[in-house]
Amino acid sequence: MLFEQKHAPSMPKPDCMLSTVPCQFDNASVTLSDDFAKPLLPSNLDVELVGDKPDHLMLELEGVEMNMGVYKLKLSQNDAGSYSGELMLPICMDAKMTWRGTISSPDESVSLPVDVRMAR
Repeated sequence: MLFEQKHAPSMPKPDCMLSTVPCQFDNASVTLSDDFAKPLLPSNLDVELVGDKPDHLMLELEGVEMNMGVYKLKLSQNDAGSYSGELMLPICMDAKMTWRGTISSPDESVSLPVDVRMAR
């Protein structure tokens, strides 16, 4: 096929929609400062890990309803041993959309599947 389009396999829907209610994993707890991320406004993302503590974690998100590229955020370890970063998603045409991805360590020993719901 001359114009055959190859689609990347879709990621399975995670059990965790980030919000003010912590998402619990076997080795982690993840909390967002807001129930819905607002485009171009910062929301704090906090991760508490049990066990080994890598230098940092990476959040990678992709739009579910609309291709908005890949959003990446480095989560730095603070003095208390948890990880935090300021999530600021780009604006899109839709009033609401879902971002899906993972929070992972550089060596991939930590991989937490998450969703973020964005609303204007």
